[in-house]
Amino acid sequence: MKPPAAFLVVTVLAVGAAGQVHAQDGPGTTDELATPQQERNERLAPNRADEPRAKLWSMARGEDFALQASIQWNEQRKCITCHTNGLALAALAGSKDSRYQEMRNFAQGYLTRFIIDGEKTRGRRGAVEGLVMTTAMLTISDMETSGKLAPITKAGLDWCLESLSASGTFEGWLQCGWPPFEVDQHFGVAVLGLALGHAPVSDRRTESARRGIKRLLGWMRENQPINLHQKGMRLWAGSHLDGVLTAKARRLWIAELLAAQREDGGVALRDLGENWRRADGSELVNSSDAYATAFTLHVLREAGVPTSRPELKKMAAWLRLAQRESGRWFSRSPHHDGKHFISHAATCFAVMALRGLG
Repeated sequence: MKPPAAFLVVTVLAVGAAGQVHAQDGPGTTDELATPQQERNERLAPNRADEPRAKLWSMARGEDFALQASIQWNEQRKCITCHTNGLALAALAGSKDSRYQEMRNFAQGYLTRFIIDGEKTRGRRGAVEGLVMTTAMLTISDMETSGKLAPITKAGLDWCLESLSASGTFEGWLQCGWPPFEVDQHFGVAVLGLALGHAPVSDRRTESARRGIKRLLGWMRENQPINLHQKGMRLWAGSHLDGVLTAKARRLWIAELLAAQREDGGVALRDLGENWRRADGSELVNSSDAYATAFTLHVLREAGVPTSRPELKKMAAWLRLAQRESGRWFSRSPHHDGKHFISHAATCFAVMALRGLG
């Protein structure tokens, strides 16, 4: 699930199981990349399928793991990736931990480098996926942190809207067969819709914003989602931005996501993208996994499905039992076995999905 130039900007997912309580985990590291700043925290252990489940689940451990993984990614990779430090900006929005502000500073600097200073793209560093994801997640973070958009976030939104093609999508979005983030154009469009839905109304009323939103919504109408992950992303975006989906689509897609639940209470990634295949052509694992379960629970909650529903209670119970000792929720990469960074995305979605549920 890793991008070509060894740096990701949006990525891949996986399949999992686990539990929770201690912390240590994250992207693979190399000694030559280590820095004194890095050594202030414990090294994060590799994403492993055989990591023991936690004896007790802990939201604090999950949040701590997401913070540690994101800071390590910043220091080692020097980029923003969807599955780790990008998604964590939204998952941890409002955090008072000093490391979270450090994450925000890095993300703001990332946008400044490529949007304001004009630094040239290298590999996927500075490519459209990372800039869109950074802008979108910073928008959510800004609104939770201060209730208004920082100047660089506004500049990012302007850049995203101007980068839309005439048809209303990001033509340069990486589509390299790494589901679900880099497999088609749907994810990027939904992410921008999500950002616009969180942005203050005044920032959506400018002439350029109205023009961009019109193109974006037009593309969505012409390109209906074809799998459950795309539908879930539309539900998430449509819960914040008017015009993304109809009342009929909302009811239908909620019903379809609920129907994807398995006997054990979880959801399988293969059911969210029925045509996805691993790098060797094989099908995804036929069992519930942490990313799919956390993603589904989160978007259903965002869509207004009551947490008192039995289906949501079972998903939450599955996730609590699936946390690992490090605090992460492990998921196997749906592309190829390696570092399974999709576990970071699973952890971020689990934190958002379980927040407020006790």
